[in-house]
Amino acid sequence: MGEILFHLFIACGLGIFYVEATNINTTRMTDVIGAAGFPKAIILLALVLTLLSLYITFKKYMENYDKGEKQSVHSLNVQFFGIIIAVVAFIIITSFLGFVFSAILLMISIMFILGQKSIKKVFFISLVTSMTFTLVFGKLLHVPLPRGISFIKELSFLIY
Repeated sequence: MGEILFHLFIACGLGIFYVEATNINTTRMTDVIGAAGFPKAIILLALVLTLLSLYITFKKYMENYDKGEKQSVHSLNVQFFGIIIAVVAFIIITSFLGFVFSAILLMISIMFILGQKSIKKVFFISLVTSMTFTLVFGKLLHVPLPRGISFIKELSFLIY
């Protein structure tokens, strides 16, 4: 039942985003599609996929309900809360340490929380992932990433 409610929540959110996309000012545009065309298309695609997933989930739920199987609530485990705490800590420390170092720490903590034992593998994957995201978003797409404070800010100028 939780999956069905989640799908409905996502569909409602997409509906709100679609309404907001229709309010994009296109009065001075000469393009037929306009500035709102791409967001509307992406939102409609996401809505169609969400509704398709909702149908499949509802069908599976009804099959289990007809068989008399009770849907049990899965207990939340330590890993779930560990990842939530790691993401919240990432959000808090990003303004101080910058994106690069915060992302490295986030990847290290998530990999340890999920049970990765190899120290070399953890550091290698976290470093490569952090640098990949930094170069793709910071250099190629020109997204302004948080740089941090003090000497970390100066180091970030060398990277991106």
